[in-house]
Amino acid sequence: MSAEIFAIFLVCPFVIIISGYLLGFFPFESLLGVIPLILIVPIVKGLLKNVKNNSRLIPYKGMNIMILLLLAIDFFVSRRQ
Repeated sequence: MSAEIFAIFLVCPFVIIISGYLLGFFPFESLLGVIPLILIVPIVKGLLKNVKNNSRLIPYKGMNIMILLLLAIDFFVSRRQ
């Protein structure tokens, strides 16, 4: 159950960005925030597959940190424009 909740929390920001753009609340440049979505798919697959094996979750935790760093860099770049 906790793996599904974590997967939902990983996907929610991207759903908000895409729906905000489609509804006209966000500019086109906000779609740059969807780039890390490429890494979300393997993380969710690996998380749901290895939920009982902590040692196999370590690479997916690293990918999760990479996504957070990419989002922070993306936010910083978008604020400077």
